[in-house]
Amino acid sequence: MRIFFWSADSSGCSYYRCELAAGELATRGHETLVSTSMPAEWMHTSDVIVGQRVCQPGATLRWQQLAQQGRARLVYEIDDDLLSVDPSNVQAWAFFGRAEIRANVIRNIKVSDLVAVSTEPLAEVVSNLNPNVTVLPNCVPGSLLDAPPAL
Repeated sequence: MRIFFWSADSSGCSYYRCELAAGELATRGHETLVSTSMPAEWMHTSDVIVGQRVCQPGATLRWQQLAQQGRARLVYEIDDDLLSVDPSNVQAWAFFGRAEIRANVIRNIKVSDLVAVSTEPLAEVVSNLNPNVTVLPNCVPGSLLDAPPAL
């Protein structure tokens, strides 16, 4: 199976929500790729596309087109309730508080084949938009717990 992870950025969330999952799937014989941009080859040949927090206008257009084509299974990946960002979280609110971005999150969740969330409370919120929700808790390899602190 060919699985593309469309990561929102190169932060920690990408690492433990996309890169670790892709690595594990690769060890099980699947062909995987993680990228913040979607190469045309992968867009047209993936069996599954995992989209992490897809909500930018251009990305949303692509996600909606993919949903209409119905070729790949679409998994919307979200590990925070982006529809209830508190205004005191100034940086997140400046982006996710925008009406267009909120509407895109909702539209993209609704057309996805599956929504992967990090917690049961988030699953409850998202299930109001899409009944096909699964909880995949945030995880890191146990070996990282023994790693020396970065200086």
